[in-house]
Amino acid sequence: MNNQKSARQSPECGAAFRVVGTGLDLAGISSALGTSPSHVHREGEQGPLGQAFPLDMWSLESPLPPTESLDAHVKWLKDALLPHRAFISSLQKQATLDIYCNAMLFREQSSLEFSPDALRLFTELNVPLAVSLLLLPENDVHSA
Repeated sequence: MNNQKSARQSPECGAAFRVVGTGLDLAGISSALGTSPSHVHREGEQGPLGQAFPLDMWSLESPLPPTESLDAHVKWLKDALLPHRAFISSLQKQATLDIYCNAMLFREQSSLEFSPDALRLFTELNVPLAVSLLLLPENDVHSA
């Protein structure tokens, strides 16, 4: 129990590059980026809660463990995506692109920090940074 409490002092983080639109060439995106997506869905397909997805989506998540810093997740995406910046730029004509970051924080006073190297991802791809923060009290039970 004590190990669990001390492990929960640090945020649990993740980051994903998302391409959202209508009529996306999902296989073409995978081919151009040289990687398989972490998640894809088509407009109209049923989501996990039974709702229909409103748009197509191709997503690549950082495979790093959630105990790694948010900065490390973003740097992983930077290394995977920046070599393909010309293709990614062409996607912006037909789709909405973003980098979605998430962090579960277990302390009342927590912070997130991005290095200048990680921030290059957003500026060089000209995509917005979206961060979702979930603040959980220390006595909440965390299920992984």
